[in-house]
Amino acid sequence: MKLFRDYLMPWWQVGLLKLYVMVVGLIVGSYFAEYILPYMKLLLVLFVLLAIYFSHQLLTNGFKERGEV
Repeated sequence: MKLFRDYLMPWWQVGLLKLYVMVVGLIVGSYFAEYILPYMKLLLVLFVLLAIYFSHQLLTNGFKERGEV
């Protein structure tokens, strides 16, 4: 079984996958809220750093298209 391989999905399937992961994260976070709340500042910093990184990549064409790698 080849677990890690390249997949090609249309944009709407990627959106559904992201929505699914977000919903799972919200469910797990609400269930284990007392364990997650002490790390909220760290999670917010991580969120902001990743948002800046991906925004920069999108605005400067930092992502390679399939076949350019």
